[in-house]
Amino acid sequence: MELPAAMAQQIKSTPLTAKESLVAEYILNHFSSVCYVSTSELARILHVSDATVSRTSKALGYASFLALQKEVRDFVLERADYPKRGFLPPFERLQTHRSLDVKEDVFQQFSALTCKNLQSVLEKNSEETIRSAADLLADSRVKFIVGRRPTAALAGKFAFLLRMVAPRVVEATGDVTVEQLLDIGPDDCLLMINFNPYGAYAERWLSSARERGARIILLTDRPSAPHAGLADILLLTDVYSVSFFNSNVAAMFLLELLVSLIADREGAAAARRLDTLNPYILQNSK
Repeated sequence: MELPAAMAQQIKSTPLTAKESLVAEYILNHFSSVCYVSTSELARILHVSDATVSRTSKALGYASFLALQKEVRDFVLERADYPKRGFLPPFERLQTHRSLDVKEDVFQQFSALTCKNLQSVLEKNSEETIRSAADLLADSRVKFIVGRRPTAALAGKFAFLLRMVAPRVVEATGDVTVEQLLDIGPDDCLLMINFNPYGAYAERWLSSARERGARIILLTDRPSAPHAGLADILLLTDVYSVSFFNSNVAAMFLLELLVSLIADREGAAAARRLDTLNPYILQNSK
């Protein structure tokens, strides 16, 4: 994989000092690594000053090294085509990654892509939407938290934390059956976590909850995801990964944010629950 022709030509044709040329050549020949290093780290690698890295970036037409780095990173991520790979089976996803020229930078790619996934939470969800989801959960009589197979751990952790600050939390993370929803009603809320590949169980659960008048929060990776139209509140996060699995880091960030908002809103009531739990937590920590 090579840099876009226009960018490569800009690097090759710009008059630079000897030390600036070192920086430019490194960017040209190791651009996948450039995506993930700081100004200081690049300077240390090349035995030049931070100022030299900054001057080189400006000489190449960028406001800063960060601006140059962003363009390179966006190109690398686009070339890797993570959205398309997210719809491949695990084996094909891993084989696709291995076929890319950027495979030698798994550590850096993973770190950068995780940061990009985290950023997607605030880019794809307004603060108002996230707060509305927290309020809906807090106001609900019973909170049903649903996740299966790859999302079971997410649902389980969220239900565990939510149960510490709010009453009547039902966790459904095993074999999901409609019978578990027999008692759900208009005063209840169902939060489902469902990423590609979207489980067939989702339609049964969401339709059943909708028929019984419950409110629905769906945490997924695409607004066009199946059954997204059944949700009262749609929460979105990217789950891109350089490997064979979806990354759940950003989803967990969003779920922990919801718990934090609920704990803050419930105030004294949440504090009382935590205080009641405190002796048991201390006992189990010994």
